[in-house]
Amino acid sequence: MEKILIFSTAYMPHIGGAEVAVYEITKRLAGRFGFILITYRFDRSLPKNENINGVEVWRLGFGTKLDRWFIFPFLACVKGWQLQRLHRIRILWAIMVSYASIGACLLKIFKPRLRLLLTLQEGDSEQHLTFGKGGMLGLWWGILARRADRVSAISTYLARRAAKWGAKGEIAIVPNGVDFEHFSKIPDPAGQDLLRESLGLSSSDIVVTTVSRLVFKNAVDTSIQAFKFLEPNYKFLVLGEGEERPALEKLAKEEGLEQRVIFLETISHKLLPQYLRLASVFVRPSRSEGLGNVFLESMASGVPMVATPVGGITDFLKDKITGLFCRPNDPKDLAEKIKLLATDNRLSHQVSENARKLVAEQYSWSPIAAAMEKIFKEL
Repeated sequence: MEKILIFSTAYMPHIGGAEVAVYEITKRLAGRFGFILITYRFDRSLPKNENINGVEVWRLGFGTKLDRWFIFPFLACVKGWQLQRLHRIRILWAIMVSYASIGACLLKIFKPRLRLLLTLQEGDSEQHLTFGKGGMLGLWWGILARRADRVSAISTYLARRAAKWGAKGEIAIVPNGVDFEHFSKIPDPAGQDLLRESLGLSSSDIVVTTVSRLVFKNAVDTSIQAFKFLEPNYKFLVLGEGEERPALEKLAKEEGLEQRVIFLETISHKLLPQYLRLASVFVRPSRSEGLGNVFLESMASGVPMVATPVGGITDFLKDKITGLFCRPNDPKDLAEKIKLLATDNRLSHQVSENARKLVAEQYSWSPIAAAMEKIFKEL
């Protein structure tokens, strides 16, 4: 069985869209390929080597920002060299333009006969991807795009970026997927009532939800400010953690919204459908976005959403068909779109049904894994 060597800066138990994608794809292709993964050791309590669902995981590094930036890429290259020789690996799979991918690129430079697949999952703004980290991100985007034998991108937006940065290999659009069965399942009504009560929500409250890392690009500040333009019975559930949480809590207090904005920690994958189903509307007025798995999860849950026409969002959100668009950085416009979905039952039902159908047909994991298998076989 052919083995594929994966380079991913983060992996389980650290969970994001890219990590979930690798997990779901490798799970479905486990009988056809063997997978070995090199990742950074963010937490020194985690084992250096373990098997996660059939993937042999190697964690490298010392858990400091300095060594993640300057030492880990070289450690990844050396470990990759050892594993490649031991298992006679032919294919390197680099996840995002990241510290781990630099290690894969270095190994490709030393062993040019190896085949390198670069998968783009980035959700940052064009400005950050070009000038971030003192311009180093833009430099590595160009190097990796040109060195890769093939590129897969989770959205049209990222595919265009790869072409712009000089990708020489074929570029395929392979989106992230969603566990449709899990998110479309209707939760127990009694359990939902208890959950509402535990969160201090009354039967007359209209719940609006976001699931987000609390960082600038996800524009949670815009969402909070939108509630100045909505009636007091509109309540906002913020599910997620991040560096901006203290500033966002302060903003809610300054705007007199601290009783209407409820901050919760990151909710597990298992429980997330219950929290999504509490909402009449899902919002995330992103300033930039590669694709955004949580949009697809909200769509699968049947919750109508408001988002911005940026990045990869336009691949799946069509205005007034699968959701509503609002203008970026415009709380009043966002509030108007929230109220429209919360009060127009016909529109809300129409867009949520269209969205569920789209996710079921185009964003389930099995055809996505099949698309990746085809790319591996062609390399």
